[in-house]
Amino acid sequence: VGYAGGLRPELVPGEIILTDGAFNDTAVARLYGYDYDIIHSSKDLTNEIESMITSAEIPYKRGIHWTTDAGYRETWGQVMDYRDKGALCVEMEGVGLFTIANYRKCVATGIYVVSDVYSENDWKLGWEGNDIKRAVGAVIDMIIESIR
Repeated sequence: VGYAGGLRPELVPGEIILTDGAFNDTAVARLYGYDYDIIHSSKDLTNEIESMITSAEIPYKRGIHWTTDAGYRETWGQVMDYRDKGALCVEMEGVGLFTIANYRKCVATGIYVVSDVYSENDWKLGWEGNDIKRAVGAVIDMIIESIR
């Protein structure tokens, strides 16, 4: 569970993204022999989390995202390129997590709460309201309920 910047103008801070994997814009995956454009999350675990989110009636979007290891250095051209490829959000750890899980034959997925949204005309920051706090709380409560 982490925070990510939204790449699509229809997203709003506090939205939840369940990821199928990430576009790899890092050096980490290559260090472990995973020189792929997309590093996927664990499909079975992602499906299981989707079932939990649906049962908890938590609104979410599911798709792919972008991981970069150069936070706040994204260019507008990169944003448009990854958006055009289907990326919903951007963050810095997903590819590393999924790479190590694949390498160690473990499972991993990601749930991201949109903290801000970057678009052509605006940068919507979400830290002042309660939407992010509510979304994180809903996800954490869902996880805790699932292990009871």
